[in-house]
Amino acid sequence: MIAGIQIYEALHLLFANDLRLADKTHYADKTRYALKPTAGRIYPDMLTEHDDKTIPYVVYQNISTVPEVTLDGVTGHEWVRMQIDVYHNDKYQAVLLANRVVQKINDNIQPSIYSARQSLREGNLFRESIDYEFWQTAPTTEDEME
Repeated sequence: MIAGIQIYEALHLLFANDLRLADKTHYADKTRYALKPTAGRIYPDMLTEHDDKTIPYVVYQNISTVPEVTLDGVTGHEWVRMQIDVYHNDKYQAVLLANRVVQKINDNIQPSIYSARQSLREGNLFRESIDYEFWQTAPTTEDEME
């Protein structure tokens, strides 16, 4: 399974189960892996000017992949490094939510390696940047993507 989908699903569980984080106006549409924000404002890659920036929100992105290649060629399996950024206007709440994100990923995605974390400030927002590594099997045909 694609690591981005796994992260999305694990974070959806975190946000959907916490009414303080939930945003019931959005829904998950995983058609063709076009992930859209769901309960709790979870965004792949980046926020656009049209996205809901209500605090808190999470942005995740694929940083790099290392494919498994055999003598027969590319296998479709790869080790992927993902970055998950938690944004909040309160530093303590950002740290707590980041801790919950780490726990939710550890509970729901195996194998996974929690490799680093960094605290940053961006204007009036606090950002907890979490690095994870996952094993994924990428679809190689149109049929596998549906």
